[in-house]
Amino acid sequence: MKVTIKNQENQIRQFQSLAFEGLNGGTWAAGDDTTIRAELESLQCNIKAWARKYAIDDMNSIKEIPANNYEIFLKALGNVVRLRTRKDELGCLQTSPMNKKAPTICLQALLSHRIYANIIKEPFFALGKRGRVLQSVYVDMKKANEKEAHIWRSRTIRLLSTPPATRTMGGGGGDNRQQSQDHEFALGLKDASQAVTNYFFDSPAKHLIRPSAFSPDNFSQTCSDMDSLVQQAALISFKLWSRRTALYLLGLPDLKDKSFSVVSDFMKAHPLHRLHDDDDKCNGFSVIIVTQPAVIGYGSSDGRDYSKSTERVWMKAEVLLSETAKI
Repeated sequence: MKVTIKNQENQIRQFQSLAFEGLNGGTWAAGDDTTIRAELESLQCNIKAWARKYAIDDMNSIKEIPANNYEIFLKALGNVVRLRTRKDELGCLQTSPMNKKAPTICLQALLSHRIYANIIKEPFFALGKRGRVLQSVYVDMKKANEKEAHIWRSRTIRLLSTPPATRTMGGGGGDNRQQSQDHEFALGLKDASQAVTNYFFDSPAKHLIRPSAFSPDNFSQTCSDMDSLVQQAALISFKLWSRRTALYLLGLPDLKDKSFSVVSDFMKAHPLHRLHDDDDKCNGFSVIIVTQPAVIGYGSSDGRDYSKSTERVWMKAEVLLSETAKI
C-alpha cells in the first residue's frame, strides 16, 4: 500500500534544518544521557498512543484471517510475543483479561520492533543500498579496530548529511542562500522513512489495525500520524549515530529466557502489572511480550573508551510477564 503524504516534504525540510543547525553550531552531540532517555521516552509514548488509537477492539477478528495469512501473522508476532504451543498459539492473548488489551499491546510491540530495528539500530538507514555497503564496512572495521570504526561511522554520517555547496540566489552581495532540495541524503531519508511506513501498513501488523483506519476518509490521517512517528525516530537515530558513542538493542530473543526482577537494570514491567518501585510480586516471572526493546548505549563521547564499563541503559525494555516458566 503506497503512502502519499502532502506534508512529508515540509517534515523532511524541518528535519534537515534541525540537523544542519546542529552541524553549523557544533552541537552534534545528542545531549547527555538524561536528554537521550527523554527523547526515547517521548518516541515510545507516541508509539503507544498511535497503537491505542488505531488498534482493533479485541482479538476475535484474528481468528477470521485466512490460514496462509494467519501463519505469516504468527511468524511476525513471534518477534515480540512468546507464543503458545501449536494448537493454541494465541491463548495467552485471548483470555478474558487480555482479549481487549492484547491488540493495542501487540500493535505497539510490532510497531516498536519495526521502528527500532529499521531506524534506531541502523546508522546508515537513510542511504539505501549504499547504506548497506557502509554498514558492512562498519562491521568489518569494528572487528579490526572498534574505536576507529566508531569514529569513522560518526564522521561519515556527518559528512554525508552535510548539504552540498549552496549558491547565492539573485544578484548583489547579500547572504541569501538556499539549500539544495535534491540533496541525496535528504532524498534517501525521505525514501527510507516512507519505506518503513509503507512496509508496516502492508505487513501482518495490518490485521491488528482497525479497518476504518484504511478508509478513504481516514487513511491520510492514519499515514500522517505514522509518518510523524517515523520522522521522530529518524531524527533521534540521526543524532545518536552522529556521535562517537554507540548502541545496541535487547528484544524478545535476548529476554525470553531471563527471569524478571523489579530491580532489573534493563527491564521494567508493563503498567498492566501495576508494580510499585519495590514491589517484587512478579520477580521470577518469565517474559511473554516485549512492547519496547531496551536501548543500551556504550562508549565515551570522546571516542576513547568502548569497554563494558561504559554501558548505560538509555531505555529499559517494557515487558509483559507470565507466572509460568513456559506458556
